[in-house]
Amino acid sequence: MSKKVKYALFFLALAAFVAFSVLMEVAGLGPSRVKVEIKQSSGYGFVDAEALKKYVLEKVDGLSGDSLSKRIFSQEKKISQNPYIEKVVVYAQPSGDIRVELWEEIPVFRLVTDTGNYYVSRRDKMMPVKAGTGVDVPVVSGQADKKSFPDIRGLISALKEDKFFSSQTVGIEVSRRKKKDGNVYDYAVYTRSPGFKVVLGTTEDLDVKLDNFRVIYSYLYDQNRTGDYKVVNLEFVNYLICQKK
Repeated sequence: MSKKVKYALFFLALAAFVAFSVLMEVAGLGPSRVKVEIKQSSGYGFVDAEALKKYVLEKVDGLSGDSLSKRIFSQEKKISQNPYIEKVVVYAQPSGDIRVELWEEIPVFRLVTDTGNYYVSRRDKMMPVKAGTGVDVPVVSGQADKKSFPDIRGLISALKEDKFFSSQTVGIEVSRRKKKDGNVYDYAVYTRSPGFKVVLGTTEDLDVKLDNFRVIYSYLYDQNRTGDYKVVNLEFVNYLICQKK
């Protein structure tokens, strides 16, 4: 084979390779697969992994290079705006596959007020209540607002550590008082059985108040009289008040 023929074949092959590369850059090979991994699950299925996978694939399909990188960044930002997602990371692997790693928000309580109905996460993020999704968290009602959320989370945490309240708490009512230095929040806990309203007042001296409740509940239980009362007021640390039905 002559040198001229060899050079001609070489340049034809090179031209074909360049043409193929240009076509692939224009059309884009696109990712062959999108994988969604839920790193932190709420346990309530707030995020549909398959639906998210399909959404991401539609948005990045046919893209490569800088176009793919820009689209991944914009989609990560958009997905992070989902109220049920605490954190999300989207990136491309060397293989061309796209990985989506996300952390779901963890609901701590359900807030029911005149202005709305939301789940509130451990980061105090408010999430709309999803129809058909049952979430086993305490219901908080009354005059709760964002300033009271840290107190509410602390109260719920303390109730979970208590043998009685951890199984019997069905709701928490919040009332608000105005003082010169700002609002003061008072709390009452409603129990499933024997149907008590336990008035706590503020969360100050909460441990002492819960200890006082254990004393009076143990006494009433031993006397078989828990069903005789409807309100146990623990607002005052040094004494308590029981109101009969």
